[in-house]
Amino acid sequence: MINFAPRIKIPVLMQNGKYDYMFPWEKTILPLFDLLETPAKDKTLISYETGHSIWLLNEYRKDMFGFLDKYLGPLK
Repeated sequence: MINFAPRIKIPVLMQNGKYDYMFPWEKTILPLFDLLETPAKDKTLISYETGHSIWLLNEYRKDMFGFLDKYLGPLK
């Protein structure tokens, strides 16, 4: 991943649980996010007050759909 991340230049939304036991915030998530070559205005990192399973949260869906609407346009 360390070799691939600097090649990413498209808009990115990273959503992670703050208390994830598999991918600790300070040791994995922040360094990966910093390695992305996406312009700062087009990359977003959102943390949730949860562990590894964030897909159960309504906030997760709201943030994801907001990001998709911003870059792909709203549904018609």
